[in-house]
Amino acid sequence: MTESAIEGDTARILDPAYVAPRLAWLAHEDCQTSGEVISAGGGRIARYFIGPTPGYFAGSLSAGDVRDHWDKVVDETGYIVPARPAEEIALIMDNWQ
Repeated sequence: MTESAIEGDTARILDPAYVAPRLAWLAHEDCQTSGEVISAGGGRIARYFIGPTPGYFAGSLSAGDVRDHWDKVVDETGYIVPARPAEEIALIMDNWQ
C-alpha cells in the first residue's frame, strides 16, 4: 500500500513482513481481543483507543461553564476506556446522583 510513497530506510523499517506475525496473533483462536483498533508497523504493535475524560458536570451547563472549566474537560487524568456505551452512561449517571 505504501510501496510507491515510502523509500529508503523508512520503506525497509515499514516492510509488511514486520506486520504479518502480529496480525497472525490477532487471528489466532487464543486471542480474545475483538472490536479493537490495532496499529502495526516497523516491529511495533499498539492498541489505539478513545477514552473519555471525567470532564466537568453542571446541571444546567452554559457556554460560560464550558469556557471556565475547559481545563477539566480536556484533563486526561482519570480517563476511562469504556468497552460499551453503558459504561460511559454510568459515569454520567453517577455524577447526577
